[in-house]
Amino acid sequence: FFSLIFCSSMDPKSEGATEGLRAEPAADNPAPLEATQRKMTNLGRSTLVTETSTNLSIPVFVCTMEGELTYDDVVHLMTERLLRQHPRFRSVVQGNDESWLELPIDQIKVQDHIKVHELRDPDSETELHSLMGLYMGLPLSKTRPLWQVVLVPRFKGGS
Repeated sequence: FFSLIFCSSMDPKSEGATEGLRAEPAADNPAPLEATQRKMTNLGRSTLVTETSTNLSIPVFVCTMEGELTYDDVVHLMTERLLRQHPRFRSVVQGNDESWLELPIDQIKVQDHIKVHELRDPDSETELHSLMGLYMGLPLSKTRPLWQVVLVPRFKGGS
């Protein structure tokens, strides 16, 4: 379970791919064609069981980029480097929080996991910290895989 915040110098409305960020689909590790169930680890189950509305367990990571990173780049990266290569990121909680149902990649709508958030002041670390606090305080929906990405364009010129 995680939230990842990408800070980029990219204008979110511009088009084009960032050089070096495109990944080819992993041919040696194809995504399954049908859903498969697997047991949840003790740590995963413990995290879900102890999470309450006042004790959320959502780590937030911030990654700042010097170059341009578009929304389409993030969709492509998350699909090819995360979902295809790491089955847990296409898994949803099943039953009484005891197992995961690994979904086929074509059943995951990556765009539902990616948000763009423009800061009023793209140089404000205080505003970025407030944004991080907001996402740390929002529970992730158990009806889909437990991850999200927030793209913050033009933060400090992509510092």
